[in-house]
Amino acid sequence: MKELLINGGITFIFAVLQIFVQSIILNIAFNLELNLKSKLIYSIILGIYTTLFRFLAPDSLYAINPIIFVLLGALILFSFKKNSFIKDILYSIFLMIVAVPVEMISGTVAFQILKLSNSNENVIASIPVLIMIIICYMIIASLLYVFKKKRNINLQFNNRFIGINIALVFLMVGPNIIFYTLNKYNYPMWLLIYNVISNIVLVILAIYNTHKQIKLEKTEIDLKNSNAENAKLQNLNDNIRTFKHDYNNVVHAIGGYIRMNDIGGLEKYYLGLKKDVDKVNTLENITAEKINEPSVLALISTKCQEAYEKNISFNIESIFNYQNLDMPIYDFCKILGVLLDNAIEAAEETEEKEINIVVRQSNKTKIQLFSIENTYLLKDIDTEKIYEKDYSTKNRNSGIGLWEVRKIVERNDNVILNTDKDDKYFRQELYIQIREKPEKDKKQRETLTTS
Repeated sequence: MKELLINGGITFIFAVLQIFVQSIILNIAFNLELNLKSKLIYSIILGIYTTLFRFLAPDSLYAINPIIFVLLGALILFSFKKNSFIKDILYSIFLMIVAVPVEMISGTVAFQILKLSNSNENVIASIPVLIMIIICYMIIASLLYVFKKKRNINLQFNNRFIGINIALVFLMVGPNIIFYTLNKYNYPMWLLIYNVISNIVLVILAIYNTHKQIKLEKTEIDLKNSNAENAKLQNLNDNIRTFKHDYNNVVHAIGGYIRMNDIGGLEKYYLGLKKDVDKVNTLENITAEKINEPSVLALISTKCQEAYEKNISFNIESIFNYQNLDMPIYDFCKILGVLLDNAIEAAEETEEKEINIVVRQSNKTKIQLFSIENTYLLKDIDTEKIYEKDYSTKNRNSGIGLWEVRKIVERNDNVILNTDKDDKYFRQELYIQIREKPEKDKKQRETLTTS
């Protein structure tokens, strides 16, 4: 009994460690934003299941172990987010597919080449294998993290795309998973070699499918951006033609105020005229030449049009090469979208109805600055409390948006968001510290910029 408890305790500890690192891999791969508490709960529950199944389940049930593990893992993930149970099942299958080659290779090396035993009574002898498996998972997590950071990748695929790729892998390795669990590491070497080769082929196919998906999504985005750009250029052209057409009327109107010495009337007329001029100038600044990142251009164009429909003055000064943005473009657009939505919502309630955006980069301090200021009514607003989850000054989801913004800022170690206010403006300033890049990356960027 004592030996069984010791073996069970060792199995549980290593199962929790393995599954915890697996949850980190899942977090990195799909940006699930699981916190430490969620990862620990996920790991402990599945660790308990793994330990009980190993020591209590009869051999006849080993074939259904992967199915139970996938469903239980999906239920735990669903309890955290409550988004899509189907997607949570796909995440669990993804972990199973990652786990099988790692444990299969490690187990084969240990139990066939090193001639170790895999009996439940000899768990202590299996500790080197368990450590080897955990190290393999840690290497995978580290490589995945470095790759995504270096490439600024943040893929958001739909259920269909994830399902097709995972189903393709599962259909090929599924029978091997059952054979593997039934035979407990008694795995022929020829089948191991076959699976290694098939896994390489599957990785190549997955990379190819991913590449095609990215190209397709980029084409769709470019098409939408082109349509938005054409509509905006048409709007700009119409505004300029209207402005030129009204030029004589504007001159006569100003002359009338001067002849009547009506300075107050002239000032009101000037302010109205300035709004039209500012609108034309703003539209001239929202072009592909001034904002050379399609996703940012489309986002700002959309928010600018939304502001104008609500009679909000929308001014932007952008002196910046967006290709040098030193943070993932998906994260940046998500932050920018939330801040602009909040700015429009707050400015709409004021009499002045004004939003000002400044984008610039300081080569001296190596800081990229994105400043958004807007007029607002709630002068006593708490600039710290607004970032709490579910906090909102209205019965809306603005609190969720800013809470997500803070989470994004926290996971980008070179980004700071400063919130400030004065009597007229509420101001959000996003500071991005430019990180030193290897010489190779600099040359590649210079080549892309000149081409």
